[in-house]
Amino acid sequence: MNELSLFNDEEKKMTTKELAEVLGVDVRTVNGTVERLLESTSQKLGEIKTISNGGRPTKVFTEEQASIIKSEIAKHHNLASRQIDEVSSDYEMEMLTLKVIKHHIGKANEYKARAEKAEQTLLEEKENIEFAHLVTDCKDFMPIAEAAKILNCNMGQNKLYEWLRENSYIIPCSTLPYQKYIELGYFRVIENKYIDRKNGETKIYPKTLISNKGLKAISKKICRGN
Repeated sequence: MNELSLFNDEEKKMTTKELAEVLGVDVRTVNGTVERLLESTSQKLGEIKTISNGGRPTKVFTEEQASIIKSEIAKHHNLASRQIDEVSSDYEMEMLTLKVIKHHIGKANEYKARAEKAEQTLLEEKENIEFAHLVTDCKDFMPIAEAAKILNCNMGQNKLYEWLRENSYIIPCSTLPYQKYIELGYFRVIENKYIDRKNGETKIYPKTLISNKGLKAISKKICRGN
């Protein structure tokens, strides 16, 4: 674009006539576009200054204003064969560069998110495979003490019961699971017999067993401190 220093040495300005010549349109097209933009609520031209040019007032535009006017003219006129497609101000180049940078940052964040998701999926699959190896040879249901050994999280039967109570799998002050976890297939309660050595009577007490399904469910939390 033509460069004028009408107001100071640092601020570049362009008159209506000069802008029309650069864009390859007539002055009326520029003036009409400016009026339309001034009435628009979506495009902000800001303050347009006027100077005296040979005794006649004429508008002058900054590079940013000229770029906005150029874009608006391109929307409403067939300018494919005119100079407008080759015109580029410093402001337009800066805006284009920022747009390209934002695009690449967005793509980089997208690829990073995909990579993190893939890594998490691989980690979960690895844990599932490792756990599957642990329980391959186990029975469908097993005592809590045996489950504690398989988990290998530095806790025995009592600590595992304590964790199950704290995490609402087992009813407080008991060794019995909540009904919903029985229905989910996590636990089973069986009757176990023992002989009272004092009187020789056979007594029955409930014993909680945990399934492979239940063991898998709690293993994802228990060894991570969740």
